[in-house]
Amino acid sequence: MSGNLANILFNNFVPILIVVLIIYIISQFKKMSDYRNELQKRFDQALTEYLNKKIKEAKDTTDSILQEYGRQDEISTEISRLLITIEKGESGDLNDKVATSNALNKFKLNKNVDLEKYPSLAKLNNLGTFNEEDMTSLDNGVALARKEYNTYAFRYNQIASGFPIQYIAKFLGFKSSYNIFGNPKSNRYEEVVEELITDDKTDINSLDSLNMVKDSIQELAEEQENNQEEVKEVEIEHTDVVLKPSTDLSNLSDKKEDS
Repeated sequence: MSGNLANILFNNFVPILIVVLIIYIISQFKKMSDYRNELQKRFDQALTEYLNKKIKEAKDTTDSILQEYGRQDEISTEISRLLITIEKGESGDLNDKVATSNALNKFKLNKNVDLEKYPSLAKLNNLGTFNEEDMTSLDNGVALARKEYNTYAFRYNQIASGFPIQYIAKFLGFKSSYNIFGNPKSNRYEEVVEELITDDKTDINSLDSLNMVKDSIQELAEEQENNQEEVKEVEIEHTDVVLKPSTDLSNLSDKKEDS
């Protein structure tokens, strides 16, 4: 009985493998479909309205700065870093909105920008979607929806990146991946980073640092030279011991002649 079963499995190995693979693919796409529906549900519940509002605020801010200063090179360069992403977030799909949210939270003005000359540009530093106040509030449901969305997006991406799903997904209308929300805007974190940078007195380009490096190299070279001299001395002593005869050969020759 077991022999017949083994023969059947062996003779039909390829068809069985194909059936198992098809069942596996169907089950994986079923999971992907469930995760996609869940993350879309979480997004629609609280995040869509919330992000649309935040993205509109960012667009209005950039527009007001352009109207105030005009398209001067310094201003245009800074704002152009945001405009394309903001416009995609306004008219794009779920993935575009998440990408815009991440870009707004990460955005920081170039330190070379003269804020005394263009004070309104400081508003760009305050652009963001998920700030600490909104993330700690239990009233709007945004923090929970964001967390649940990230969970389902992560699970979806895990399956979508596997073999052979990644090659079949796009033909079945599935996204190759979903963007995941990054860290929220945090002014306290930025202040801590700036303090650490300011307090760090070590400058690799300073003369003192270069002198320290030079001294270290010299010390290392001297140490290597001393080690080489010690090795040579040991080798010489060893050679003397091996080659030096333990008996005077001239005395042996004299004794042989006497005998």
